[in-house]
Amino acid sequence: MSYQVLARKWRPAQFKDVIGQDHVVKSLVNSVLNKKIGQAYLFTGTRGVGKTTIARIFARAIRCEKNLADGSACGVCLSCSDSISESSMNIFEIDGASNIVLKMCEILLVASAFLRALENIAFILLMKCICFLIMRLMHS
Repeated sequence: MSYQVLARKWRPAQFKDVIGQDHVVKSLVNSVLNKKIGQAYLFTGTRGVGKTTIARIFARAIRCEKNLADGSACGVCLSCSDSISESSMNIFEIDGASNIVLKMCEILLVASAFLRALENIAFILLMKCICFLIMRLMHS
């Protein structure tokens, strides 16, 4: 059995599990339920407020084939199991604090060749780059 950091072990997996960010969760749930997703979302705030957690939940909810009534991902479809196991080819997380801008551009260019491998939505999560960004890339 491998050790897992407590913050990851107890990280919320659905919108209903997020505490203290009701206004953000409500907006994201409404956009998922109404199928009105923007091109990019910025999650800003101090350390520990849930930017990465909410972004991951949101990405999983958008990719889900059959969302629950509260807008969260079902957790059983192919897209959900793919993102839960962190083996998805359509979700890229890039840490801006450890990568220089040129390296990030190289990664994005290489990754763009593999985007939308199974679906018409792909996510690029850029973290610690003054802002947090989710880009939604659709088929043209």
